[in-house]
Parts: sequence; C-alpha cells; structure tokens
Amino acid sequence: MAEVNLSWSEPNILTGVNDTFSITDLSGTFVATLPQGFYTFKQAIDQLVILLNATASTLVFSVSGTGPTFSLNAGSNFTINETRLCNQMGFFFGTPDNSHFIDGSPVLLNQLYIDFVCTNLTNQQKLKDSSTACNIIPSLIGGNTFVRDVLCRWYFASDSGPPPLDAYGFPILMGYTGFYLRRGFAYPKQIRWEANIPVGNLLFEVYDDKGNQLTVTFGSIYNTDWFMTLLVSED
Repeated sequence: MAEVNLSWSEPNILTGVNDTFSITDLSGTFVATLPQGFYTFKQAIDQLVILLNATASTLVFSVSGTGPTFSLNAGSNFTINETRLCNQMGFFFGTPDNSHFIDGSPVLLNQLYIDFVCTNLTNQQKLKDSSTACNIIPSLIGGNTFVRDVLCRWYFASDSGPPPLDAYGFPILMGYTGFYLRRGFAYPKQIRWEANIPVGNLLFEVYDDKGNQLTVTFGSIYNTDWFMTLLVSED
C-alpha cells in the first residue's frame, strides 16, 4: 500500500444522526434541527441560535467569547439536553444556567477514521493487526469492539500542522467540508506472499470507526470515491 486518494463528500451533519439540539426552559422543551450539510463549529452554532430564537421559547439566545470563554447565552436559566450533536459540540448538559460553556474542543465528525480492507490480501500476513480499541467504550470515541486486519487507515486529521480556526477559535477539522486529498505512506504495510497462492478476484471494503461497512450509500448519494496504489515486488 503506497498511497490512497480520497474524494470525500459525506456531510458531517446528517439527518437523523447528529442534527438535533435540544434545550429546556420554564416554558417547555424545544428542539432545533440543522439541515443536513457541512458545518464548521461556528456555522453550526450560528444556525442553531437562529433556529432556537425561532421556536416558541420565551428566551432570546446569543453567543459570546472565543475558545475557552465561548458560551451560549440567554436572559434566564435554560438546560441543554443531551443529544449526539450536543456531545460533539462539547457543551455541558443537564444543568440549568443562563450561560453554557464548551468542555474542551468540539469535534463535529461522524467518523474519526475509515479503514480500507482487503481480506484476500491480509489473510496472507503472518503478523495480524491488533488494537486497543477493543478495551474502550465504543460510544465514547467511536472505537471498534473487535479488530479487523486492514490495508490502511485514513484518519480525518491533517498531517501538515494544526488546522485553521474559525471565528470562535475552534479548529476547522478535515471533514467539515468535502475534500480531495492524497496521502502517501513512507512505511506502507508489506505482506510477504507465498509463491503458490494466486493473486486475483480481490474484494476491497471500507469500514467506519464503529466497524460499520460503508455500503451503497457511501459514494452513490454524495459521490464519495477513493483510489489506491498497491506495489508488488519480487524477492
């Protein structure tokens, strides 16, 4: 495995997955739903403020500060209810307050990495892959509870330094927009092949960080695609 080119078009805010933000105040519980699409943290929270102010809540919402001082504010106490989007944005939830701050750095991604797999090839590797992911709670950071031999893993992270920041001081991560990028591997996985085993009819699969295979939806609706270069040499 010498290189992979990834043309990524999967929105980081998906309908029915991580599109809802819920608050409760004295007049009731209200839900703001983001339209599916690509969002930086700033774009997401700005749109949520507009949507929350359009609900029947009697509160007027606004934001202030940058980075560690950033907060979502209202004229009186309100509670942020736990949703996947709330967790990804890094808000504290479940405690009433008139200003809610960020716990750490937001990560508005549904995949932290994807794995490229070809069992026809990795069946021949003598040293099998292992991972500490089987020792964690998958819902926390998306790790698998099992280990799969992979050709390579694409992390949604820059290898050319820290990412740029949005106007609120939070990183604009790979995956907040569509992209077409090439990633070469200085030390690619090498598999010693037995001379009596033929090479052919190879099946390539892609899995997300939760172990789910990215199937027909991947690449047919959003035009995501990938290309890779495999090198073969002789002893």
